[in-house]
Amino acid sequence: MEQSRPRRSKKAKVTARGGQDKVCVVCSAEQKNQSEKFRVCSGCKDKLGIRRYFCSRACQRTDWKTHRDVCGSMDFWDYPHTPLLDAPADFARSAALRSQIALIGASPEVLYTVAPTTDDALRLEIKDKMLNVSFRRVRDKAFTTCDPKSIAILAQTLVGAVEAQALDPDARVENVYKQLEDEYGFPGTDIAAVVAELEPGALERLHQEDMARHPSGFWKALARPID
Repeated sequence: MEQSRPRRSKKAKVTARGGQDKVCVVCSAEQKNQSEKFRVCSGCKDKLGIRRYFCSRACQRTDWKTHRDVCGSMDFWDYPHTPLLDAPADFARSAALRSQIALIGASPEVLYTVAPTTDDALRLEIKDKMLNVSFRRVRDKAFTTCDPKSIAILAQTLVGAVEAQALDPDARVENVYKQLEDEYGFPGTDIAAVVAELEPGALERLHQEDMARHPSGFWKALARPID
């Protein structure tokens, strides 16, 4: 006697056929079964290979009011955030950190400035849009929570930039730790110790984890808290 095949759940069918769960980007409604027809942004699908789903025409129209300017463009990956000085923080920001945030507010393309009050200040920029997003997520978590791991990833990234550009990298590396100590209140030696525990390329590894978790919808990662 033949055994009947186990039935898969309806949600499993959606995932197996579509490659990902379908979630409306406006109201977060999930597709419950195949009879529910979700709409998709054709511009992002055709030009970027990204599927942005909508549960209804009304949600798609609502999204279009703001999405129309970046539909099908890599500008879609721009990281949305409120002005950092206005963002709530879990700690009292130092004057040095407030100054750093103000510099970023004045020049958003500069992700961080090392030795901002000197003539040879190093202004970090990351041209790769997606890696840029990953860095800003780490940086903004440090800005709002003073998270030691996020600060360590910042330090590792800034140290790498200093070592690549500075004529006297050893001295500048020490300055990086001292600057972060002034900004976040952690002793520079403690920051250096945490950085030493990180594997090389911590930012790139975090970025790859983002991409692996959301291969066809990295936009979801923008709203995901860093573990």
